[in-house]
Amino acid sequence: MKIFIALSFFLNINIWCLEKCGLVLSELDYDRDRSNCTSIEMQNIHLSPEGNFYIHYDNYPRFDDSGELIDDHSPDLTDIEPLDGVPDYINLVAEVADSSYKLLIDKMRFKNGSNGDDNITDIYVLDMGGSFYGRAIRIGCDDSCIEIDNDYEDDSYIVKGIDAMKVTTLHEFFHVVQFDYRCGTGGDGYFYELSSTWIEDLGYPDINDYLNFLNSNSSSNYYKNPSIDFDDTNGYSLALFGHYLSTQFEQDVSISYESELDSKIMNRIWGRMSTGNISAISSVDYILDSLGSSFADAWLDFNIKNLYNQIDESMYYYEDQALITKINIDPVLVDNSLISESIDLNNKSIYLSHYEVFDTSKLNLSFDIEINELNGNILTFYNNNYISSPIFNGFSDILFPDKNIYIIVNSDQNNVNLNINVEPFYVPQGMNELNALVDSNFVKIYWEFPSNKSEDLEFEIYRDNVFIETIDDSLYYDQNIESNTTYVFSVVAKNQIGRASPISISINTSMPDFPFKPDFYNFFVDNDKVQIWWAHSAGIGEISYVVYRDGDSIYSTIDTIFYDYNIENNKNYNYSIYSLNEVGLSDDAINFEVETWPSSSDISRNIIINSFPNPLDINNVNYIGLILDVVEQRSDINSKITLFDIRGREIRNWNNLNLSPGRQRVILDDVQFLPISSGIYYLSFRNNSIPIVIKN
Repeated sequence: MKIFIALSFFLNINIWCLEKCGLVLSELDYDRDRSNCTSIEMQNIHLSPEGNFYIHYDNYPRFDDSGELIDDHSPDLTDIEPLDGVPDYINLVAEVADSSYKLLIDKMRFKNGSNGDDNITDIYVLDMGGSFYGRAIRIGCDDSCIEIDNDYEDDSYIVKGIDAMKVTTLHEFFHVVQFDYRCGTGGDGYFYELSSTWIEDLGYPDINDYLNFLNSNSSSNYYKNPSIDFDDTNGYSLALFGHYLSTQFEQDVSISYESELDSKIMNRIWGRMSTGNISAISSVDYILDSLGSSFADAWLDFNIKNLYNQIDESMYYYEDQALITKINIDPVLVDNSLISESIDLNNKSIYLSHYEVFDTSKLNLSFDIEINELNGNILTFYNNNYISSPIFNGFSDILFPDKNIYIIVNSDQNNVNLNINVEPFYVPQGMNELNALVDSNFVKIYWEFPSNKSEDLEFEIYRDNVFIETIDDSLYYDQNIESNTTYVFSVVAKNQIGRASPISISINTSMPDFPFKPDFYNFFVDNDKVQIWWAHSAGIGEISYVVYRDGDSIYSTIDTIFYDYNIENNKNYNYSIYSLNEVGLSDDAINFEVETWPSSSDISRNIIINSFPNPLDINNVNYIGLILDVVEQRSDINSKITLFDIRGREIRNWNNLNLSPGRQRVILDDVQFLPISSGIYYLSFRNNSIPIVIKN
C-alpha cells in the first residue's frame, strides 16, 4: 500500500489519507534559499536547462551539536554524465521536469502553473522515507512548490527508482498547473488526482504506475466499488476515465488530432472549472453536453467498456485495458430462489450487479420505473465470448448456462427498484468434450461431470449408435473391441427431467495413444549426484516416466525430477527418459550424456573453471556463482577470490571461503551494490583469472 498526503480542500486545512500524493495548501514565507515545503535550508540549488525549475538538494548529512545525525536528504552524489559538479540524479530530475513542462505547457497548452513572479517552479529533493511519492504545496494562490524523494528505493514504494521519479515529477507538476486554474480544490480533489494520474500515464505510458491503484482495497477505489458516486472516488483509480474523455468525444469539426496528446477536452474541463465555483463533475457534464453527450451517458458507457477489459479490443478506448481485468464486483450465485434488491440511483453513479449462473435458466427482470427512464445493458460473458442486449422488463427466453451475467444501469431518477428473478431448469448440461485413451485391444473414454450435476445423474454409452449400458461414473472402459478398427462412441447425460445433447468421439484402434517423449530437459552435476529434470510429456491418460542409464532401467516416477546418487567420479553416463501411460512407453526418449566431476585426488591445479551468470546484471542478480578446482595445500584451506577491473584495480574480495580440495561450486554474494559501471572485469583465484562481463 502506498502512503500519501491527500488533498486540502480549504486554506490551511490538511486532510490525510492512504493514497498517492499531496496537494497541500499553506501560507509559508517565500525564500528561494529555504524550502517552502519543509522549512529545511537546502545546501544547493540547480536551475534546469530550460530555466523552468529550481532543483533544491543537499550533498551531505546534517548533524546536531552533539554529532547526532538529524537527517540525510542527499541523493546519490554520483557525478559522471555530465561531469559538471551536479549529481546525475539532480540533472535527471531537471531534465524530467523540463520535459514535463514541454508536455503540459508547450504541447498540450495548459496554463504555465502557479509558480511565483519569476515563473520558476521550485522542486525539493528530500528523503521522504516512503511516506508518499511526492507533494505539490500551494503557497497562497500565486506560488507553489514540489517535493519528491531522493531515490525512491524505500520498500514502501511499488514503482521505484528513476521510473518513480519520472511519473511523480510529472504528476506533481500538473498539480502546480492545476493551482493556476483554481486556487483551492473545493471538494474536487479527486479530479485533481484523476487528471495528474492520467497525465503521468500519457507522459510515461510504459511505467503504468497507476495500475497499482486498481488493486487497492480502499472503499474509494473505483475498481473495487464501481457503484460509488463519481465524486466520492479517490481519483487515482480513475486515470482511465481521463483516457476515456480524451479519446471518445472530440468529434466536432473544430477539434481534430492525431494522438491523445493533442486532445483538448481536459483543457476545456479545467478552463470551465476556473470560471467560478463550478464543480468538476458539472464542468465535465458541461463540456460533454457541448460535444453531444452528458456525464451520465459517458459514465455508463465508460463502465460498460470496462467490462470488456482483456476481452474485446473493439471496445477499448485505451490500450491498457488489455492489462486490466473487468471491473471487480463479487458475484451472486443464482439458484432457484428469488433474488430481489432495492437500490438508489443518481446521475453520478451506476448500478452494477454480477451473477454467476451454472444451471440452464431464464432471467426475469422487473423495474418499478419505465424502461425509457433508464439507461443500461445486460452483458453475458462466457470465456471470451459475450452477448449484449438492452435492459428489459419481463421474462427472457435467453438461456445462460455456465455464464457470468452483468446488469448495469443508471438514471437521473432516485429510488429505482430493481427485481431480478431466475427460474432454473435442471436438465443436465452436456459435457464439453469426450477424451479417450486408445490401445489395440481396449478403449477408455472419460469426461468431466456437468457443473449442474444432480444425485440422479446418469450417462448412456453408445458405440456406433448402438446402446451399450448406463453408468453413473465419468469413465467407461471398453475391452470388447477389435484392433485396426474405427469406432464412434457417444455419451448422453440424463436425469429424471430430461436428456442433454449427445457428445461423440471417433476412435481408431490401429493408432494407439502412446505418450510423447518429454520435449525439454536439463541436468546438474555435483560431487555426489547428478540431478536431472524435464518437462511434462504431452499425451493421453496418466503419464509417468522411466529413467534409463547406460541401457538399464534404474528409476520410475510420476514426477519430473530425478537424483542419481549412485555415480562414480571421472565417468561418462548415458541417460534416457521415456514417457509411460496405460498403452505403453513412448516411441522415443530424450537422450543425453553426463560427465561426472573428477575426484579431489585428480585435481592438479587451482583454477576457476566457470562463472555464472555471465554476463551478470547486478540490478537483477545479487550473486556470482563459480565452479572451482582446488588443490589441497597446507595453507590454502581458507582462500579468497578477488574482483579486479580491466586496469588491475581491486574492486572487492571474498575471503574465508573455507574451500575444500576438489571441484566445487562457490557463491559470492552481495554484489548488487558494487561501485562499478558496466564493463569487463576479472575474477582471480590463486593467480588464475577469468573474465566476467558485468552490467550495471
